[in-house]
Amino acid sequence: MGAVVRTGLPLMAWRELLSFIILFYFVDNDMWIDLSLHALTSLWPGRAREHTRRGADVRLEDWTYQQCVTLTGFRKKDVRRLIRGLGYQDRVVRTPLRRYKISGEAAILILLVRLHDARRWAELEPIFRRDATQLSEIWTTVLSEVHDSHGYLLTDLIPFKARLPAYANAIRVKMEHTYPGVAPLHNLVGFIDGTLRRCCRPSSQMFPGMNLQEAMYSGYKKTHGLRWQSVSAPDGLLMHVFGPLPARRHDSTLLRRSRFLEDWENLFDEGDIIYRIYGDSAYSQTPYLATAMKAMNNAPLTEEQEEMNTAMNSCRVTVEWSFRDVVHRFARFLDIRQRMKIGEVALGPVFLVSCLLSNCLVCCEGCECSAFFNIAPPTLEEYLQVDAEDDAEDDAEDDADDA
Repeated sequence: MGAVVRTGLPLMAWRELLSFIILFYFVDNDMWIDLSLHALTSLWPGRAREHTRRGADVRLEDWTYQQCVTLTGFRKKDVRRLIRGLGYQDRVVRTPLRRYKISGEAAILILLVRLHDARRWAELEPIFRRDATQLSEIWTTVLSEVHDSHGYLLTDLIPFKARLPAYANAIRVKMEHTYPGVAPLHNLVGFIDGTLRRCCRPSSQMFPGMNLQEAMYSGYKKTHGLRWQSVSAPDGLLMHVFGPLPARRHDSTLLRRSRFLEDWENLFDEGDIIYRIYGDSAYSQTPYLATAMKAMNNAPLTEEQEEMNTAMNSCRVTVEWSFRDVVHRFARFLDIRQRMKIGEVALGPVFLVSCLLSNCLVCCEGCECSAFFNIAPPTLEEYLQVDAEDDAEDDAEDDADDA
């Protein structure tokens, strides 16, 4: 690792940040702030200590069923499928800075435990039989690898195209059953919304000359944070996740910067049925985006329009459930504001990988959203786009432990 500046960030990281400043400062000040923030939330702090390994790599078989659920939030058989689906079953992970070496299975276990349990590294040393410095660098490495290799699953809409008719039917059936007197909107397949994830106030000393404290402060929420946008499907999966942007950005700004509508339009060929996404009144109506009905020219909404908004909002709230599930599953890390420090934690990859793992857990166990619309999510292997393998003996052993 090269020289480290006084603020604690690697010199190479500061050079990357300066390239954003030079490129965008004189072009678009708002864009400069957004892109600089994106760079900062992807940076990792330098590590300066050297330590030794304390024992053999931990294996999934070393844990009981209950230990696995407590530490990772996943069942043992699902962790095994996740390791195989992410491609870490027969891998050896090497860190780029200190060249530590660890099995792929142990690396994924470190990733899951850190996000779900969020104990201090010193408290995890007896579990993984490694020093805190090694654990931190291994976690950083595997998180970055999973983000780079599988992050496309949170932006690629093509795998969802075959499921759109089932999504539309699930929403239509739910609407007809819950509000029989309201004519449902046709061909709705998902719901879009933005959210704010709180973080620590950025240090003016660590980032001199950048007014990040103002950019990341939300006057509405009265807190510092980062803005994210997601599109949720009826089966509970997050089809599309975009961010982060500063807390002061509006939902419509996130939609424009994400270019989601352009990608959604390109998903359909000529002659295809056009499916739409539903959002609240913060968005504008388009052929691909349906929104809540608004009063025009100071005229109040009719009774039918109010009933329609009420019916649609009862379904649109499921996108809030998806955000809630991500935070609840990894609450001990994501929901502790003191851990969310720009320059010390890569907030962007952390949240995106948490969304990816939340989708994996939905594929394994289902969720409240899929039960609400009565539609099953795809299998984990289908979502990760890998071939399924038969682990009947291991699954039977896990089910026996569960019982």
